[in-house]
Amino acid sequence: MVVCYAIRPARALFPAIYWTNYYHQIQKFQDSIQQHQQLHTAWQHKASTQLALAPDFQAQQTHVLILSESITSLNLGVCGYPRNTTPELAKHLNELQVFCQAYSPYSSTINSLKANLTDSSILHPNEEPHESLLSYAKAAGFRIYWLSNQDDSYISSLFGSLADHTIYHNKRSGRSSSALDEELLPYYLKALNDSYPKKLIILHFIGAHPNYANRYPEQFEQFKEGNGDAVEHDLEQRNIGLWVQLKRNEYDNAILYQDALITQFLTALKQHVATGQRSFTYISDHGNEVGHEIDYAGHSPNTKAGYQVPVILWSNDGKPRQMGVNSSKILDTADLDTNLMHLMRIRDKTDTPHAFWLDKDYQFQPNAAFPYWKKKKSP
Repeated sequence: MVVCYAIRPARALFPAIYWTNYYHQIQKFQDSIQQHQQLHTAWQHKASTQLALAPDFQAQQTHVLILSESITSLNLGVCGYPRNTTPELAKHLNELQVFCQAYSPYSSTINSLKANLTDSSILHPNEEPHESLLSYAKAAGFRIYWLSNQDDSYISSLFGSLADHTIYHNKRSGRSSSALDEELLPYYLKALNDSYPKKLIILHFIGAHPNYANRYPEQFEQFKEGNGDAVEHDLEQRNIGLWVQLKRNEYDNAILYQDALITQFLTALKQHVATGQRSFTYISDHGNEVGHEIDYAGHSPNTKAGYQVPVILWSNDGKPRQMGVNSSKILDTADLDTNLMHLMRIRDKTDTPHAFWLDKDYQFQPNAAFPYWKKKKSP
């Protein structure tokens, strides 16, 4: 503990008063997990009674959703970042839509995924959600895969336990983990080769979660100290410390690795599923601050980088769309569930008509909490 408190981020995240309420927090966490089964029952009931299929609903479909971690679009080369962190994405922009201005309502994983996958209230996050993407998918006859490279008992209880097939490859949580996201590939290929006609495959990457140096193999260590590029010059000009400069290099290496994985997993989808409706969605739960505004690296509830994330989409539905990078259109990642349901041609029949991300008339509707980084939230 003494050594821990010698490190400034540890003192900031866990001040002495934090520990006075620690046991209560553990008990509250355990109680919430026990309530998940009741939530699932309610979600399934609503989905079974409110599900509506679109006229063009297809009997054969495969939809892939990659939920990555701690990726801010501020560090994507295709989004204007000075470093070439996305060389593979750049090669495939003629078939992808990359949105650089998507915002997560939260800067931490659990609340972000609840916002992504359920109708969780942004203004009242402690209220239980009434419906979920996974329950509607099950009601529509989809076989759900939950393939995770994160070890999180709350998320596995709330979402993973709803899936038909689950893999938890990573056996170590948080910063201590060293499992690479590519290690999910064999499980992913097996899911793709499943002959079941309708599949929703959800992959939960560890992405660029701190510790950044553990998030990529050695061959992706391209950005190093002393390279004298525009990013290093900018950090020095703004008096960002050497430790955070080191973290920025490691973070950019992790982004470079994610770039390679996106292409690899998308290519596998296109090669292994020959017929039917297919879609691929890559999104991050939240971002990370790595010297963007302050001399700090990690989850950040009070800076824009903690919330700004990329959304990357591919679909074979044949509808004409403008491909490439969109740096102006603002997306609300809390709408992920309804947008993916729209791609699957399913919906809640009580929903009022509204525009979706890919519609020309979609407009970001900020809620009272936006901009989120102006509000005080705990990490």
